[in-house]
Amino acid sequence: MIVTLDTLTAGGQFDPGGGSGYVDAAGVEWTLTGLTGWFGTPAPATKRTARPTAPGMHRAAAYKGARTIVLGITATVTNQQSAPMRTAERAVAALCRDSALLYPLVVEDHLGKLLAYVELDGEILPTLRDGMDWSAVWSIPLAASDPRRFSPAWTASAAPTVVAASGGIDSTGAGIDSTGVGIDSGTSGTVPIAQAVATGTATNPVVLAVTGPASGFIVTEVETGRVLSYAGQLGPADTVLINTDSQPQYDVPGASGPVPGRGALLGTSNARVALSVFGGWPRLSPSTVRSYLLGGTYGVGASLTAYSRGAYE
Repeated sequence: MIVTLDTLTAGGQFDPGGGSGYVDAAGVEWTLTGLTGWFGTPAPATKRTARPTAPGMHRAAAYKGARTIVLGITATVTNQQSAPMRTAERAVAALCRDSALLYPLVVEDHLGKLLAYVELDGEILPTLRDGMDWSAVWSIPLAASDPRRFSPAWTASAAPTVVAASGGIDSTGAGIDSTGVGIDSGTSGTVPIAQAVATGTATNPVVLAVTGPASGFIVTEVETGRVLSYAGQLGPADTVLINTDSQPQYDVPGASGPVPGRGALLGTSNARVALSVFGGWPRLSPSTVRSYLLGGTYGVGASLTAYSRGAYE
């Protein structure tokens, strides 16, 4: 098992299959000794109130709470020199240092890679092992506001780029000529429709990317009839990203930063004010397939891409 967090990579013996730690360029071996909270699922945030006139209690939606993780690592200097250990201590102390950011915690095991976006949830203090100056142990407390674990990469489903219809039957002049190879009925325009397929065991986030030119477009989830209506103007080089998930989404292709939950991002600007929702937000539940149709007012060269990401409880 190999774990990566910010600048730290550790691996080895925590995996039942065995293995060794990860040795960095300075000769420090980083060994994974614990990963509490990564496996399983967070507790639901249940909220119940007493029923004053009847037995039992009133309940509310029991959404899952944050995923809290404790990452246990041991650093050992293979050449038993104290200087690399001092460097290692400073590197661990600097993990996830930007309080405005979430950092991907990537865990690779026999089934592949999954990640969660985390921040520090407490202090990081080293413990020297056996009083030696070349070995130390850390417990790094982390928390993921979104309890799901995600596939590393987004999957893109691009609808055909819009092209204009051409040709057709010309009934002017002498009339329709059906001689030769027959009547040429021209070429029809494209229908911009993209499809997303859910993978994993949890609701998959979906981000819809629409590139102009467009003026007041809509995106319809074909299977449910849910509609997203965007009232803004898009030039040929403009792309708006619409996040249909309740949580912010990170590392979306083409995004300048996180795309707000149930919001829209145009360049670096929040474009949620131009977005209206009819029938509820689209949702890609486990084991489902959803199709998204671009409609409204758009021009030649416009495109629709549906980005989805596998998610696991």
